[in-house]
Amino acid sequence: MVADGSNPAFADRVLDLFTHSAVELLETIDSAMAQGDVKTLQRSAHTLKSSSAAVGAMALSEKARDLEMRIRAGDTPAVDWLQVLRHAYDDFISSRSRISTCCCST
Repeated sequence: MVADGSNPAFADRVLDLFTHSAVELLETIDSAMAQGDVKTLQRSAHTLKSSSAAVGAMALSEKARDLEMRIRAGDTPAVDWLQVLRHAYDDFISSRSRISTCCCST
């Protein structure tokens, strides 16, 4: 239904839900890092990985996967991981905005 373009409003709704939940997950990751809450950090990275992949935000999904794998390996992630995730998120949002502008102007 989404892939064939027959319901663009549904696709827009899914992407809007993703952007909202991704922001919340990034905030949760930030808080979990600050508090040393490894369980919440791993769960949030896993959720971000999966939801990003579901909407095609593959770079963000890969970064979240890398973070999740480091946590599972017992590594303590550095604060710069949050910046890596935010950068990948911002890139996805920027790309989405360019696509929307291009598609809506034709």
